[in-house]
Amino acid sequence: MTKKFNINTFLKKRPLSWSAISSFEYDPAQWYESYIVGKRQSSPELVFGSYVDKKLQEDPTFLPDMPRYEYLQYKMKVRFYGIPLVGIPDGVNLTDTMELADYKTGKKKWDKKRADDTGQLTFYLFLLYASKGFKPEDFTCYIHWMETTQHADLSIGFVRDMTIKTFETKRTMVDVLKFGERIKNTIKEMEKYVRERV
Repeated sequence: MTKKFNINTFLKKRPLSWSAISSFEYDPAQWYESYIVGKRQSSPELVFGSYVDKKLQEDPTFLPDMPRYEYLQYKMKVRFYGIPLVGIPDGVNLTDTMELADYKTGKKKWDKKRADDTGQLTFYLFLLYASKGFKPEDFTCYIHWMETTQHADLSIGFVRDMTIKTFETKRTMVDVLKFGERIKNTIKEMEKYVRERV
């Protein structure tokens, strides 16, 4: 990668998503390999999570206790200070109730604090505000967590007698505005990181 790298040119082809933001914040080197070099990152956990997401969209009899929403996989595209953004929350209600939800699988436990802290829901609320003018205070947000485990054959699946655990959380306009600054700072750091690579 050369010094000529331009983040704006890159983002025209691959708009900034929550997964890119969280990947960069967690491990810039891994983000670089995945998003810049193009080495696809995968794992049994990601494969199983994708399977569950698809089944929830296509099969109403699958996990019937899981709340379904007016819009599933609700795609939003926004430009923020020229930065192309994209987000696809798992579930959104915009008519009778204002609700935003994300389905989670995984071994790492979710709790109320983790739901309150995750930037993913804040990012989606930022997009809803920027694209539709919806205030974040109008939404009740949920994380629906399905606990998984690794079986003897190394496959990933739900724990025995899995029950869906739901955590309700809220965000404010202050949270959303701060996230706008987080986006701008992340973009600067991404470009700096790539330009410093030999």
